[in-house]
Amino acid sequence: MNEASLSLPHGYICERNMTDAFLKQLIERTNADEEVQKFTSDMCRFNTEEAYKSWNSRRRSIFILTNAHGVLCGFGWCSQKNIPNHLQPRSNASLTLAIRIYPPFRGKGLSIPFFMYMIRTLEREKPFGKEHERGYWIRRRLNNEVAEKVYKACGFTELTRDAEGVYLVRSV
Repeated sequence: MNEASLSLPHGYICERNMTDAFLKQLIERTNADEEVQKFTSDMCRFNTEEAYKSWNSRRRSIFILTNAHGVLCGFGWCSQKNIPNHLQPRSNASLTLAIRIYPPFRGKGLSIPFFMYMIRTLEREKPFGKEHERGYWIRRRLNNEVAEKVYKACGFTELTRDAEGVYLVRSV
């Protein structure tokens, strides 16, 4: 990928602060989106304002993808969490990432530019200090092949599969 392909598409903005308006949209999208409910744990994280506040009480770096009209198109985050112990001999990645694109914005080519924007911003800002040197990891559910295509396009490689899902890593 060249640098030009890593910017957000025209008309889209990445916000970093969760406003009341964005939170309301996040809750609405979480409660309405069957794909997110099927492939993620977001119903525990974002189905109410209280659930979001509890989830966000841990240090996170959040990314909110919106269009020019302030409509929530996607949401992503990074947090410090070591890769599970049983995988540590093979990777010492210590930052986990997640991304969501909500309907009707899915299928419009937003996932890869948004995810790469997140990664580039994290590598530039280093909000978790030296943890960035250890790399990133993601676990996707076994039946979510679309997500794996996005992750691999963004430089992640498969580490292993188990009953929990597929673990992918990205070195810095």
